[in-house]
Parts: sequence; structure tokens; C-alpha cells
Amino acid sequence: ISGDARGSVTDNPGGAMPDVTVTLDVVPRLNIAFHQNGVPVLGAIELRNTSAMDISDLTVTVTSDPSFLTVTPFPIDRLRAGEARTIPSVVATLDPGIFLRLTEAMRASVTCTVTILGQEIGRAVAPCELMAPAEWTGMRHSPELLAAFVCPNDPAVDVILRNAAEKLRTARRDPALAGYGPGGRARVLECAEALWGALWDEQIAYALPPASFEREGQKIRLPAMVVGNKVGTCLDLTLLYAACLEQMGFHPLVVLLEGHALVGVWLEPTDIVTTTVDEPQLLRKRIALDELRLIETTMLAVRSTDHAPVTFLEATVQGGSSVRVDAPQGFEVALDIHRARTRCIRPLSLAGPSVAVDGPVVEAGPAYSLGDRAELADRMAIGEGDAEQPAGRLERWKRRLLDLSMRNKLLNFKVGKGTIELLCPDAGALEDRLAGGALLRLLPDPAPASRRGSSTSAIPGVEAIVPDRIALAADALAGNAVHTTLAPEDLEARVLDLYRTVRTTMEETGANNLYLAIGFVSWTPKPTEARGAIRAGTYRAPLLLVPVALERKGVRSGFTLRRHDEPATINPTFLEMLRQDFRVQIPELDGDLPVDANGVDVRGIWTMVRTYLKDLAGFEVTEDVALSTFSFAKFLMWKQLGDQAADLLENPVVRRLVEMRGSGLADDSPLPEAVGLDKRMGVADLKLPLQADSSQTAAIVAATEGRSFVLYGPPGTGKSQTISNLIAHLLSAGKTVLFVSQKATALEVVRRRLEKAGLGPFCLEVHSAKAQKSAVLDQLRTAWEFQADGVDEPWRLTAEALQATRDQLNAHVEVLHRRWPNGMSAYGAFGQVIAGRGLAPGLTIECADPAADTEDALRVMAQRLTELADLGKEIGNPSVHPLRVVGKRVWTPAWQREFLGLAVAFIREAQAVLPASVPVAEFLDVAPTGNPARLQVRHDLIDHLQAPGASAGYRVLSVDRVALRVAMDEWVDALVAMNRAVDGLARAWRETVWELDFDRVVSEWEEASGAFVLVAWWRTRLLWQAVAMHVATDAAGVKGSTSRPEDAGAELRGLREIAGLRAVFNTKSEVLERFGTIWAGPE
Repeated sequence: ISGDARGSVTDNPGGAMPDVTVTLDVVPRLNIAFHQNGVPVLGAIELRNTSAMDISDLTVTVTSDPSFLTVTPFPIDRLRAGEARTIPSVVATLDPGIFLRLTEAMRASVTCTVTILGQEIGRAVAPCELMAPAEWTGMRHSPELLAAFVCPNDPAVDVILRNAAEKLRTARRDPALAGYGPGGRARVLECAEALWGALWDEQIAYALPPASFEREGQKIRLPAMVVGNKVGTCLDLTLLYAACLEQMGFHPLVVLLEGHALVGVWLEPTDIVTTTVDEPQLLRKRIALDELRLIETTMLAVRSTDHAPVTFLEATVQGGSSVRVDAPQGFEVALDIHRARTRCIRPLSLAGPSVAVDGPVVEAGPAYSLGDRAELADRMAIGEGDAEQPAGRLERWKRRLLDLSMRNKLLNFKVGKGTIELLCPDAGALEDRLAGGALLRLLPDPAPASRRGSSTSAIPGVEAIVPDRIALAADALAGNAVHTTLAPEDLEARVLDLYRTVRTTMEETGANNLYLAIGFVSWTPKPTEARGAIRAGTYRAPLLLVPVALERKGVRSGFTLRRHDEPATINPTFLEMLRQDFRVQIPELDGDLPVDANGVDVRGIWTMVRTYLKDLAGFEVTEDVALSTFSFAKFLMWKQLGDQAADLLENPVVRRLVEMRGSGLADDSPLPEAVGLDKRMGVADLKLPLQADSSQTAAIVAATEGRSFVLYGPPGTGKSQTISNLIAHLLSAGKTVLFVSQKATALEVVRRRLEKAGLGPFCLEVHSAKAQKSAVLDQLRTAWEFQADGVDEPWRLTAEALQATRDQLNAHVEVLHRRWPNGMSAYGAFGQVIAGRGLAPGLTIECADPAADTEDALRVMAQRLTELADLGKEIGNPSVHPLRVVGKRVWTPAWQREFLGLAVAFIREAQAVLPASVPVAEFLDVAPTGNPARLQVRHDLIDHLQAPGASAGYRVLSVDRVALRVAMDEWVDALVAMNRAVDGLARAWRETVWELDFDRVVSEWEEASGAFVLVAWWRTRLLWQAVAMHVATDAAGVKGSTSRPEDAGAELRGLREIAGLRAVFNTKSEVLERFGTIWAGPE
């Protein structure tokens, strides 16, 4: 929160109440845009109890004078003695009415009061200023709110756009202002120039802005005021131009310099992530890439003696020069309007003065006319040549690859979580040990800061190594270990994160990016660069980069550092920056690096660089060593585009991309089709070790023919399998295949499939860990020693068998898809039958001869079915129609009379039946009904009751059916429970067993089981023998086993349960006997 609006009160009269110091942050300048876009106006509130006592039940109240904001008071339970508490954010609701009534700025204040039971114990008053609605508050706070003053819906904007469209129409160009679309960048420039001409015709005069308006703010004339009064400042004209561009559908940019403003337009939709840009380097790079145009809007008010209009080209040239490194006006900020809109910063809706801006369209006459479209494209070309020519296109690619900004870690190295600084008094000895194959252990700081003295380094920002640390580091290096500047716990966490990062990069890209940076160059940019793309200060660039690898034997073991097989290199980006910006070249480092007895000559390289940099102010070589990740793959591509452009252009794909000539990379004949491919290619002609469908086979055939194409498919559609088959087939044809992928995972998948197919010796893997020299030589030796004899004859036999099977399958396919005279195939007919299954289950259509019907006959049948369906819509579903039982096919008047007579007779008979059914319903104790189905059921029941054997059923109807039903339900439940209990018995028992008193038996059994072991065994044995006398005999008369089962207690409890259920039958016997002969008893 900007501004110095703070206040505090510490003393209270009488001294009886505690003291609380209050600190309040308030935005110093406010306007209606803060309310409309929900921008917070209150910052943190800090309460500090300066007394020696705890304070409870505080109330914090925020008010304003005048009352332009509302804050709900909030309580604080306790504030201890000496405690300082910060309330990070306070929600304040602004009153828009007071802002809309302002015509000039008004002083105001915000007061924060702390009370206890109504007694004030602390207060803070923060002054602020309320601005008029059309007054911008400046860039000191929330500069993005300037986007609220870009008003594309202002009525003056529509007038200007009508004039711009008229100018396009006069120049015989498309007058539609539809934003980005066909025509690309040239169309954007075309519309922007037409807008320039329309604004030029308005004859607007220039007004000087107030001093430092970009920081302090100013009153802004909205579009209607600028067009109506014909006057505006640079900011007014910039916002007017931006509003018109936004209304046309383009993405404008408002650029603020020291005391000046201008507008920009993106030539293609661009997402710069942030709303504000505070470095002009980004704008310069986008201008150089022909993605952005800056327009000097003040040139709309320039009038020469001959009244010749200032051209749009002149305005863009002047606008581009405003952000050059040597521009006279310093860069402040750039505001992307489209990005601001995505952050919900909306245009202000203010009722401006009554200005007549909706008059007739201004004549698009001699004041400003658009030039030829081709001429505009030539005038707006970037660089020394045309960017769309091959040379210009290569230069554009190179500019995108070369990054000399301070975002590049190779120029601006900062120690962070991805870096481990090493304590190394002799970097040359460290490099020699690594080159000799030593594994170096990483150790924590031998002398933490708490144990070191206050020695400082002569180099700013670099901590000195005190003597004891130097000795310890030297001793550790002699024992193949190296100390770091980290504490043990920090070292463990950081080296683990670094190890995981490097491993992920290796798995995804196949490239090692872990380097030991030996030596750094502290450097400062040129003075002319300090104010623009590069900020003033000292930067550090690594000098010698030695590739290394982190290894560990297990999860619990420590990490060791070893030399990677890749060669060491000098920081290439730093050398290129020296060459371009400082005209310093070090030719000795262009080739192989100087070496000593073991590895690279570190001291010799440092001395060489120091010699070349000795006359450059601000440059110094330091002997620091750090372990971190670096990537200069883009730089290497940039260098190859420059050094090996001719070799690259020999490739037809690269040449096509650069020269953009011709219609394709090969002939325009169609690619092989999947249909009919089996007739062209036999099984023996395709060496495919993996499964492939017809589309995959077509791609393989196209590659065999030397065609260039893109194989597209979502994940899981078999692209990797197709590539594996393609490689295998081309290898069999004696061709060499290079398979390149952005992700190492794709390479591994294809590699595994080829190895599984037996083609591993024919594949040279040169990515990830397999790119080491030893691994490559091992693969070459395996391929050299590989022998595969006697495979031709087995392949011939296999191919013949597969060919026969494929021909048989293709014959089935041909029969299935053969078109019969009726226009249908068997495959299509099956599909229609399956799709229509269940629509008409009772309908059967017989077709003895498919060739009997023609396609025209089927079409007539389908037409009749359609007509029948239309009739069905009129009468409804025939299956539920009331007349569905009528089977008459021919209608006559006589039949109609007969039908109606029978219907009348039926009604008369039905009316006689209904009264007769009432006594039957009363007898059956059911409700009367007129439903024919229910009446039929009752009629049948009466017939059955009159049968000779129905006396028992009749007797049932005459008893208390409720009691009978209850008894039956209880009996059925008892029967189910008894069956379940019988199934759980371990023995079969005779009927005499039920004479026992199982309640007593079970009770005695449980009592005996709880006695002493021997007593329990004896007593339970006697009880079981008494019960076992009732074990049943089988059909042969053999008595069952009387031995005690494993759980005799459960057996006895089961018998007790069954005995209880038998008692239920006896209890219900009186009721159940009313069934008469139907009831046979529980047995």
C-alpha cells in the first residue's frame, strides 16, 4: 500500500486506561474507479499494546470524513501487554454517490478508533484525497486502473469508427472492423491506419499535460470531450486511440514514459501474462519480431505549413523510437488493456457533457487517404530486409533463440534453492579429481556462521572463507569430499531436490543439465543500458561449466558427485554477450579448451579471461564454485542457424520451412488408402512384428514410398506401435531411420517394443544415460557381433500361412459388405435389425430371396411405412386403442349398424351385471367393482366354491380370517426358523428327544462348563450321555454317532430352540384346525 497516511495516539487523560498505538494504511488518492472495480482502499491496521496490562473486549471502528466509506466495526478478544497485532485486510464499502458529485479534488481523512466499553484508548487519522470521476490517480497505486478510462462504448468512438470504415471503403478495402481474423498483421495495420486517418480528420489540437502526470495523475478528457472540444493531451489522445482499437476488436497497449504517453497495438492476439510491463526490453523485442506497433498519438495534432498530414508510418517510427535504449524519456510502465479486462477492470460509465458528436460522417476526402496495401506492407517491414524472405525468416528465428536478457541464468546467476555453493580453495584440483574419475562426497559447512568470525571478503556480496574453513575444505578435497556452505539439514533437502530435478529432466529430454560452475565473472552493463532493458547493478555469469552427475547407492546413503562424459564448455551465452555488447572476442576459447595433466586447465582459462577483461570497467573473475542446473540448448540452436545454415538448408523439410516455396514437400499425389491395401501389398511385403490395422499399415506404406506426412491421433490410438512397425519395416528394407522425440519417454516405449521384437541390436540409443561414449560403443559392439542366420525360410512359411488366413478373412468381409440388388449389404442389414430390436417384438418379416426385391421396391415400402407412421400419429398407439379388439378389415354401413346394436346390448347386460355383483362382493368381503377382469375373477371363485371339494375353502371364508392369517404368519415364521435350526444340528435325533426339558439341560450344561477343568469335563460328559440316548438311526437301522461333537453346547441350544418352536405349533393348533382337512398339523 503506497502513501504515508499514518497516525497514532498513545496517551489518555488520567492514566487509568491502557494505551494502544494504532497504525493505519490508506490509499492516498481515490476515485470512482476504485469502487467500480473493487480495488481495496484500506491496507493493514496495526494495534500495539504499549501498556503493561492485558486488554480484553476491544472494539475497532473505522470512519471517514466526509463519509465516503463504510466499515463494519469488529471486536478483538484480547491484546496482551506489549503485543502487536496486525489486521491484514479490512473490507471497506465505498459510497459512489460522493465521488460522482465531485467536480474537483477534495481532502478527506480516515479515522481508526479503538475503544473499551465506549472509552477510547487509541486513535489513528490518515489523510487522503478524493478525486473527481474523470481524474486518474496516477501510477503510484494501482496503475492498472488507467484501463478504466479506456471507454470503447463512448458515442464518439462510434463516429470515429464510421469514418475509419468509410476510409477503408474509399480505398477499396474491406470496411468491416471485425478484429483479428483473415489478413493477419497486414489487416491490423490497415485498420490502425484507417483509424489514424479518421482521427486526423478531427483536427484535434494538442494540450500540454501537467508535470509528472504519469505519477501524480491528471484529469482525463473522455472521447466525447476530446472529439467535441477538439483538444486533448497526449494521455487523452492515447486513451481515445486505445478505446477505438478496443472497439474494433484489437488489443491496445497504453505506454507511459516520463511526462509522456503513447498507444500500441498488438498485431496478433498476444498473452503477456501480466497487466503491466515495467521493462521496455519486452516491447523492443516484440517490435523487432513484428508483433507490436507503438503509435505516437501527439503527431495527430502536428500541422505543417503545407497542411500535409503526418502519415501513420511516421507515427509508428516515432512511437518505436520512444522505447529505444537511448530514448530521451525514461520508460515507466506499459498497460495491456485486454489483460486488464480479463482482470475485470471495466470501463467507466460516466455521463459526460452534452457534446454533439453524433453528426454526419466526416468526408474521407483529401485530409488523409490510405495508400496502397502492398505499399503499406513494404513500408512497415522490419529490419534491413523483409522478414518474410528466407534470410529475414532465419534472422527472426535466431532472435527468438538468443536470450541476452537478465532473465537468462547464464548471464544473471543468483543463488537459490536450485544451487549448492561449494567451499573450494583450489578449483583446479577439484576439476582434476573429477576428470580422474573420483567420486566426491558432499559435506555440510565445516564452520557454520555461528562459529565464524566477522571477516569479510574484498569482493562485495561474496563471503570470505576464514582460515579454518580453508584448511578443512582442503583436507576434505584430499579425501575425495567437498564442503558446501549449507547446514546439514539444508544440504540434505537441497541436494535431494536438485537430484530429482535433474533426473526428471533426463527422463523427459534425455539431456543432462547439471553443471559445476567453476569461476564466475562479476560484470556491470553499459551505462546506456542501465536505464532500460538492463537495470544498473552487478551481475554474475558462470564461466567454466563442467558437466557432472549426482549418484547414490540407496535411499539412506548420501550423494556423490562424479564427472559426466560430456565435455566441459565455456559459458557460450556470456561469450556472445561480450562479442555483441562489448566487442570483446576470446578466440582461444572458440575451439577445444586448454587442458593440463588431468582435465581442463582451470587456472589457465581464468588467466586468459582476465587478460581480455582487464580493460573493461566493472568486470572481474571470481574463483567461486557452485553446483546448479544450466541449459543452453537454445543458444546452440542459434549458433547452428548461423554457422551451419547452408547444411541445414540441404534438408528438404528445413528448406521448405525457410523458403516457403511450392505446395508441399513431395508430389501432390494422394497418400495410400487403407481400402484395397491388402490387394496391393502381400503379407511377405510388410515386415511388421507388431499388430497393425489398415490405417496404420497405410502410414507404413506411405513412409516406404518416401512420402512426407503427419501421423495424428489422440493418446492411446497406437502411434508408438505404428512407429515401431515403421522402423522395423524400413530396417528390413535396408534403410536408416532417425527417431527424434521431445520426450524421452516416447523413445523408451518404442525402444522396448523393438527389443521385445528382437530388433534391439539394430537400434542405436543416443539419448539420456545411453548417450555416454561407453554406452554407445557397447551398443555398436553388440550390433557388430550380432548374427541372425536361417530366418528367411521360417519367415516365408509364416508369411504364406498369414496370407492364407488374411485372404479368408477378407473374403468374409467382402461377402458381408457386398451390395445386393435391393441396395443393402448383410452388414448394414444386421446393424438395422440390432438397432431396431425390441421395437416390434411380435412382427416377423420373411425374405426368402434378397435378390427378389430391388432398391426401388424397398424405397416404396419405406414410403408406405412412413405414411403408416403418420397415420399412427393421428390415431395414437394402436396397441392401446379402445378399438384394438375389432378385427374387421372391411367397413360397411350394415356392419356399423350391427356393431352399434351389439354395443347397446352389451351396455344393457353390463348394467344388469353390476347390481348382481354387489352381494358377491359383500360375501367375499371385498369392495364392489365394475372392472371386467375383477368381475371375471369373482365369477370363477364362486364357481369353484360350488365344487364338491371346496367345502374346506368355504369353511375358511366363514371363520375369523384375521385371526387365521395371524396364526398362519406365526406358523410360517416358526417353520422357517425351525428348518434353519435343524440345518445347524450336528446329529439326527429321534422324536423322543423332545421329551427332555432342554431349558434345564442347557442350564446345567452352562453351569458345568464354568467349573474346574476336570470337573467340567466329567459333568458335561454325563449330561451328553443322557442326551445321546435319543440319537436317531439311519434307514439300515444303524444308530448314529453318540460321540460328543466339537461344540456340544451349540447342539443343545439348537435343540432347545426347536423345542420352543414346536410349542408354537401346539399353541396355534385350535386356530389352524379350522382349516379342516386341509390342515395336517405341524408334522
